[in-house]
Amino acid sequence: MSQVDATDYSIRFKYGVHTILLFVDSLQSFSAINKSLLEVLRERFPNGLKISPALSDVTPVPTSDDVRIVYGLPNNVNDLSQGWKILRIDDDDKPVSKGLKDNIPVAFAFLADGEELDDAQFLVDVPTLDDEYEDELGKFEYATCALGTQHLWWAVHILDLITVVVAVAYAVVSIMGLGSEKGTAKTPQRNGSAVPATKAKKQPKDGKAANGDAAQVPKNATPRSPEEEKPKKAP
Repeated sequence: MSQVDATDYSIRFKYGVHTILLFVDSLQSFSAINKSLLEVLRERFPNGLKISPALSDVTPVPTSDDVRIVYGLPNNVNDLSQGWKILRIDDDDKPVSKGLKDNIPVAFAFLADGEELDDAQFLVDVPTLDDEYEDELGKFEYATCALGTQHLWWAVHILDLITVVVAVAYAVVSIMGLGSEKGTAKTPQRNGSAVPATKAKKQPKDGKAANGDAAQVPKNATPRSPEEEKPKKAP
């Protein structure tokens, strides 16, 4: 690829469904620009320029170098659907003197014999948001740049899509992990049985009272025999 000079402008010439990216010298005359544009059109579109994806009509590329080419600047560079205004130039005028800037879109049209400048109509197909994601062969053509602006925008869209997919996957994994932790929380068990919430009170053992104190035995008490322990019958 030839080196691009600092004074070069990348101009996006638009007609129908086509966008032709050309590097032009900002101090180059429009007559020279006309010649370069015609050479590219004849080489790339020998069967003509397609006006709309929905129509089969094409505009033949002029074979004569004497054809009159009219250029138009967008009324709103951020919304090309608002139309174009005619750029009134002479053959010796230069892009820098007519307000052209780097990467600006410029519509063009061919004037037939007998037509005036104000008769020019700029046939530019402005794609909608849905159309931008359709793969239409020949919709964008690049004359001097192997990697054009449109390719870079596609790369940006792909990176955005990857970011969204990763974020959704991370959210799903986080939710599933949280649910798994809740499902595995169980009541502690001992020997196959759940441990009761409160422990039963221990029964008195070895002569101790329920409160843990030893049972009170009267002092000097004489032990009783088993026979005395038996209940006596009433007389």
